[in-house]
Amino acid sequence: MRTSLLLLSAITAGCVYPNYKASKVVEFSMPATNLTKLDCQSHNGDITITGDPAATEIALHAELSVRGYSQAEADANLHLLEIGREETLGTLRLWGKYPQGSLNNRSPSFRFTLKVPQQLAIVLLSHNGDIKAMAMEGTSKIETHNGDIGGELCTNNVLATTHNGDVTLKLTGEGSLDGEVTSHNGDIELILAEGLGTSLEASTHNGRITPPTKVMDASVTKRNVKCRIGDGKGRLVVDTHNGNVVLR
Repeated sequence: MRTSLLLLSAITAGCVYPNYKASKVVEFSMPATNLTKLDCQSHNGDITITGDPAATEIALHAELSVRGYSQAEADANLHLLEIGREETLGTLRLWGKYPQGSLNNRSPSFRFTLKVPQQLAIVLLSHNGDIKAMAMEGTSKIETHNGDIGGELCTNNVLATTHNGDVTLKLTGEGSLDGEVTSHNGDIELILAEGLGTSLEASTHNGRITPPTKVMDASVTKRNVKCRIGDGKGRLVVDTHNGNVVLR
């Protein structure tokens, strides 16, 4: 009986959730004169980035939070969180930084909001969080494992991937469009500007596809579309395993 009680106590203790939370805001700006790319990574947390044609610096607003089994522990854990910053060969890397393995089950979170020069190439990565990118002109690589991807991009090269979430993007550039847009579990909706040209291949394993209205050389089935948009010089692949695809 004593062994059973000890085991039950251990199981009960293991089920306790760290309900106390501590948070803080970190803000800074830095010159972007020598930058060509921004790489921002958040393990847990949303990323929102907006391009400004008049901007000459990176402006960051970050919301950091972490949990503990007491308020004192949460407050102490918060001191372990910081924004990593590294600039190498024209690339600025920003990431949520904390001692690995020391905050298991404490939910460290970094939510980034950035205003940057719109010509920068971007790499945005979150394991658990939504990503939104607005008015960016450079090559855009966006990935989240659990979260939605949205926004409006002026780029001619986009790579957007979510494992569990929807993708809703408006692509407003001109000229050839290259890229891949993928969701493993989620819907995809793309709005393509009339000035873009690409050869489109779209597919879904479980769902339906709505093709764009103005296409050439179209081959359309319930779950697959191949067509040419504009001059067809680029190549855009759109795929979801479980979800619908809408192309406008």
